Amino acid sequence: MQNLHKLLANNKAYKIIVAILLISIVLQLGLLITNLIKGKQEVQVDANVTTVKGVSKDLENTEEKNVKKCEDEKISSNLFTFLLQQVIPYQKDPVDYGVVDAIKDLTQIDISDPKILISSQIPIMDSYEVDDVEITEEEEEEIYNLTSSKPLNDGAVAVNNTGDKPLVLLYATHTTESYASSSKTKINYVSYARSLDERYNMVAVCQEIKKVLEDKYGVQVVLDTTIHDHPDYNSSYSNSLETIKKNLQKYPSIKYVFDIHRDGLAENQKNKEVYATAVNGVNSTRVMMVVGLNHQNSANNAKFSDQVYGTFNEMYPSLTRPSVKRSKAKYNQFVSDNAVLFEIGSNLSTLEEAKVSASHLGDVLGKVITEKETN
Repeated sequence: MQNLHKLLANNKAYKIIVAILLISIVLQLGLLITNLIKGKQEVQVDANVTTVKGVSKDLENTEEKNVKKCEDEKISSNLFTFLLQQVIPYQKDPVDYGVVDAIKDLTQIDISDPKILISSQIPIMDSYEVDDVEITEEEEEEIYNLTSSKPLNDGAVAVNNTGDKPLVLLYATHTTESYASSSKTKINYVSYARSLDERYNMVAVCQEIKKVLEDKYGVQVVLDTTIHDHPDYNSSYSNSLETIKKNLQKYPSIKYVFDIHRDGLAENQKNKEVYATAVNGVNSTRVMMVVGLNHQNSANNAKFSDQVYGTFNEMYPSLTRPSVKRSKAKYNQFVSDNAVLFEIGSNLSTLEEAKVSASHLGDVLGKVITEKETN
């Protein structure tokens, strides 16, 4: 028995299991204490309330508290059961709960969403997004030459162009990225903060940009709704590059290539405030540009993004976040002189807020494109 005890004491796995069990016990005690305190603080329904409306409101508030309380207890109970099963493998009544769920409940980080994992500043992650494209400079130049960055044989493309000569390509490398549900919009998710439904993912946001560019500025837009990140997230940029090439071959008049995303942040109040803002009293979300510098055309993209940023600050100063420029990334931006990745809000923003900001982004882009094409 003494030898067994010594063996277990020197076993790292054993120590980790014991530590996890102790943490779970502390969590359970914390929940118990919290519930005892809450129980003392709960406001009882006033027996002297005379109106049905008042009684109904008090009961509704009490019911909401009880529902939230039950949800918290369920999470804690599931976490405790999961941790206990790691120590007692033969325990009955397994819970539908895994390591990903446990990490999310303990850290508020959903590791199933790569962007949220990266943005949570985990030390092993040193890049902003997974940029999986492997391409030579010759191949980059070949795709770049598909665009009308150089004059076309049949003359320049007018700003108020028609459908056969569009100027702008809109697409989303991470097409299924979505937002937080709200009282107005209940989103059907395929996984955390991701949806295959075009009404709720980045396609819906792109449509707002397209509408302003076409209706207000007469700039014709090609919106490609291809899903690039599902089921294989890691091939997203390779997939979206094929979409870009297909559209540039079909529409050589395209000069502006915009990749529309939303950011991914761990769930906490501080992160909610990163993108939250308002324009003229209307709740909206900030917009951030991301530029990849690891290609021959990066200087042109950086110059264009700086121009967009300046115009954004003039028109909607409360909407802009400082641009991010990544020295090791491409983000497929070698395809054009005017290629930018836009982050519109985050997973903590609502779809309504994102649509408001997308409309304003369309306004900014319309002004920038009009000035470039008419000067």
